Order: sequence, then structure tokens, then C-alpha cells
Amino acid sequence: SIVMPLVYAMAIDHNKTTPNELINGYQGRYNIENKIITDAFPFDRLRAEDVVVFSSNIGIAQIAQKLGGIELYIGLKKFGLGDYSTISDYHENIGNIPSLYKLERPVYQATSAYGYGFSSNLMQIMRAYSVFTNQGVIITPSTFLNYDEGTKVLSNKTVETVNTALVESVQKGLAQAAQVEGLEIGGKTGMSHMIANGLYINHYHNSFVGYANDSNNSYIIGVLIVDPKTKIMSSQTAAPLFKKCVETLISEKYLFPKQSLNH
Repeated sequence: SIVMPLVYAMAIDHNKTTPNELINGYQGRYNIENKIITDAFPFDRLRAEDVVVFSSNIGIAQIAQKLGGIELYIGLKKFGLGDYSTISDYHENIGNIPSLYKLERPVYQATSAYGYGFSSNLMQIMRAYSVFTNQGVIITPSTFLNYDEGTKVLSNKTVETVNTALVESVQKGLAQAAQVEGLEIGGKTGMSHMIANGLYINHYHNSFVGYANDSNNSYIIGVLIVDPKTKIMSSQTAAPLFKKCVETLISEKYLFPKQSLNH
């Protein structure tokens, strides 16, 4: 699901949807090529922005289909998926995205939109999210000795639109446990089945990727929890850990929250 904001951004940037467009929820069961896509929380209709806020697989599948195979493939490549995430020379498993041939099929468009059917690593996703804190410019993680000026991927207007959804996801959506008073927090939870012997199993990866901004500083943080034992929802595991990371940055004087009027 942490891929959803990227697909939403592509659709906004290509004028394929608007934040207020109503998306059919099909009451939680959506049939594509005889495959059933489900939502954890069935709905009748949902605004496109709220597809991200409330993490709707069915909603983002339909938004991806508005893009089509070519635009989806080019967009995933522009966000750096399936490519090296840093300029370092250490070995990195870069994963893969579906071929253009596969992405011409509606079922692959749908599943790729919520993170299935391809593989990536956490640093790649964090790099992709850098567009949301750098006016649409994707930044390759590097040391200060090798500063990367980045590449423009999204328009400023698109960035503003998607950031609204990411902030709403934290303020009223599934990621409320990531909130930190006095800072702008935006991000997205993710949850995916683990794979064993080439098959999905009932064990999970929990993730949260987001940013924490004060008036002068911005940090992107990615959290990945492998096979949580007591709670399986990312809102209960990865989002609270993200908050702890932000609180550490505050205590170490890297972030400076605005003081509440009550203080």
C-alpha cells in the first residue's frame, strides 16, 4: 500500500483523476479478469484522495486503470522502482517491476497499484517519497560529498495535492499513530504477505514511509517490520515506530516542533 501515493500522483499529474472524483467501492469486492480484489473496509463510493487516506485497494486499482499500461510503467520507472536507490557501489537487490506487456493487462495494473506483482526495497520507496518534500524532485540518497541535485518527476501542483492526502492519512486515516504534535507529518502505511517457496503465506511485512517537517528541516523515514508476532496491522506496529524515530530526531535537536498555544 505504500505504493498507492505514487500511483495517485501519476494520475493527478496526467489529469486522469482529481481529489474529489468519486470512485466506486463495489462494496468491497471488485472483479478484474476473474480475479477478486477486496478491501478491508468495504465502501460504496470514496473520493480519490480518500482512496489513499483509507488505503483502498479497489479504489487505487481503478485509478491505475485510468493511467493504462504505458503511463503506469513509465511512472514507476521515473520513481526509481526497479533501479538502484543510491550512488553507493554496494550490492543491492533492486527487485523488479512488471514488464510493459504485463502492465497492459488490467489485472496487473490493479495489483501493481497497491504493491503486488512486483518487488522493491525500502530505500527505493523512501527515494520515491523524496518527491513529496522536494517540490517534485526525486533525490538519490548520498553523502554530502556526493550531493545529487535530483530530477524533476512531478509538478508542484501535483506534489501539493498528494501531500494533502498523505497528511490526511496521518490526521484522520489509518496512520494516526504516527502523529507528532507541532510537526507536519505525512505518510502511508503498508502491509503485504510474505513469500515462501514462490507462494504468498499468512505472515506479513508491515511498513510505514513518511516525512516529518518543521519550518526549516525535513526528514523521510521508512519503517519495515518483518513478520510481527503480536499485532499484524501496520497502524499498530510500523506507524508507532515511525513516531518514535521522529521523537528521537526531536530529542537530538534535528527537528523543532512548533509550540502549542496551550504551552
